[in-house]
Amino acid sequence: MAGVEQLVIRRAMVADAEAILLAHRAAILAKAVRDYPLELVEEWAPTLEEKRLNNLQAQIDDPDHIWFVADLDGDILGFAQAQPAQKELTACYVKPNLVGRVGSQLLKALESAVYKDGFTVLEMDASINAVSFYQNHGYVLLEHGEHRLNSGAVMACAKMRKTLGDVD
Repeated sequence: MAGVEQLVIRRAMVADAEAILLAHRAAILAKAVRDYPLELVEEWAPTLEEKRLNNLQAQIDDPDHIWFVADLDGDILGFAQAQPAQKELTACYVKPNLVGRVGSQLLKALESAVYKDGFTVLEMDASINAVSFYQNHGYVLLEHGEHRLNSGAVMACAKMRKTLGDVD
């Protein structure tokens, strides 16, 4: 079993895009199937496609987006992304692994970067299966709602918010 000391939380690079998409799919397939219908899960976690890869590479390069990855000796275990100017925490996904607390480390790094850039609030549409994770990290449930996936499908979500303080 790999130790936490080998895990590196770092800014994402364009070269990480494929591994990010694969981690995204693995995380959703492993964790969301208990709360969402399989058809919706498949739309939420599509297979690797060149168009998605190109879009993700452009987002990683976009200065309006902040991306972090959890890298374990070249294996991307998860990622987190925000658009601070829109006050939006867009994603935090971790594929099944034996390290533990990877999501917490990603979220802390992302929040710290957002705060250092002068932004003090993050909001999100959290998946139902992730609500307790975010509540454990100081996010407040505002209301239950719906989130529209890129495919156009609609899924149940929880609207959440956190006011950032000194998160170092």
